Amino acid sequence: MKMSPSTDRPRLGIIGGGRAAWAFGAAWQECGWPLAGIHLRAGSRSDVHERLAVESVSIARLAGSSDVILLAVPDDAIAGVAAQLPAGQSDRWVFHASGALTSEVLAPHVNRFSLHPLLALPVPAAPSPLRGALLVFEGDAETRSLPERLAEGCGARFLEVAKESKVLYHAAAVFASNYVATMLEISRELMKDSGLPADLEPFIGSLARSAVANWETQKGRARFTGPVARGDLDVIRRHIDALRERGDLAALYAALAKETAERLKNGS
Repeated sequence: MKMSPSTDRPRLGIIGGGRAAWAFGAAWQECGWPLAGIHLRAGSRSDVHERLAVESVSIARLAGSSDVILLAVPDDAIAGVAAQLPAGQSDRWVFHASGALTSEVLAPHVNRFSLHPLLALPVPAAPSPLRGALLVFEGDAETRSLPERLAEGCGARFLEVAKESKVLYHAAAVFASNYVATMLEISRELMKDSGLPADLEPFIGSLARSAVANWETQKGRARFTGPVARGDLDVIRRHIDALRERGDLAALYAALAKETAERLKNGS
């Protein structure tokens, strides 16, 4: 039977020095819980331990002084780092913040879970980095209590996703974040190539935020604007023609136009 951490104020040890390390470390402190330290790889230039006012320590020392350990490392490193931690301690919990991997990658640790923030994590120094975010938990029912307490304490919302749905969930998250950034980069480049100044990021960002605001506040067809929503096929054809000499952008535009048309046809 899995056990809860041995204290109401569990000490968190963090392995890694990137945005996830900062976000969860700051959220932990926002709950009034202590940090045991951070382990950084040799040669790391991260200053997260200084920002969180904790020591940079060895994995062995971290394992001996933490009630909970966060593996805030790249996905392909999680299993290897987990294997470096002593296993079999029923009073210590281990989790990672990957959106695509399940907690199974942390085996053979007994008390394990994953907790993914549905958020483009801010750079270190941003205040209350997880406040208002959605924290998506995956794991056994016995490991749910701690991340629920963390979400409540740092002002986040808590939801659970099944192990078998984790990858699909993460693909959905990528569409709403990573690929949005890609689309904005394409827009910026095309604006520049059309002869406009190169410093239009604030205006392109404002355009994107207005589209997101419209999508959030409207339902069905009203969520969509532009030539596809208007049924302006001539404009769409001209756009595709203008993009034909730009690699795969014409095909990408056509695929997005088709997908948008299908959603409008079906009422979204």
